[in-house]
Amino acid sequence: MAKEHEHLKEEQDSAENMSSTKQSSIPSEVIWTRYDVDSIKADKPADIANLFDNYFYTVYKQPCSASAYEELLPSNQLNSHLQRISQLHLSPGEVLDVLHHLDASKVTGPDKIPAKLLKNCAPCISNSLCAIFNKSLYLGKVPAAWKLANIIPIPKSGLPGEVSNYRPISLLPIVSKVMERCVYNRLIEGYLWPALQPTAWFSKRDFNHLTAS
Repeated sequence: MAKEHEHLKEEQDSAENMSSTKQSSIPSEVIWTRYDVDSIKADKPADIANLFDNYFYTVYKQPCSASAYEELLPSNQLNSHLQRISQLHLSPGEVLDVLHHLDASKVTGPDKIPAKLLKNCAPCISNSLCAIFNKSLYLGKVPAAWKLANIIPIPKSGLPGEVSNYRPISLLPIVSKVMERCVYNRLIEGYLWPALQPTAWFSKRDFNHLTAS
């Protein structure tokens, strides 16, 4: 799991580096080879983007429904977990710490708010962001703008002109990642590590390394 997580992070970093330097390995003409119907070619930027969009849509998997989670967990346990998340109350200090540790070179998402700005303005915005995060947790809703993402095609293997040889990586708004990290830190420190500690054969330092992003 740690290796898979590390591989995904490398892909995301690769996508961000490609976007930040405005360099792309996508050729000027691409093709979507479809064996049941005619293949589709594109040689204009807008047409290439639409072709990737259509292909990625065909391989998209719908998220699990609530009933699927109910099959994995009894309803009383599921409700308990949901209530626990809604009862999380982050502190401005937690948000400030995550903002201070942002990588200033990270590429922005659709909101175009750079990590460097968030990091430099951390002392001034941590209280406001904390209030928004806590409201989101309490209501169990995420702002619609935080669900938008810039999709970057990352080559896997094979011919670079074939759209099926690419996988999509989503670049979300950095603010949403800040909230995600705050919740992650709280769950790891407050719930997971204390539960593992009595029987853990590794140190907390090793645990933090395995779960670090």
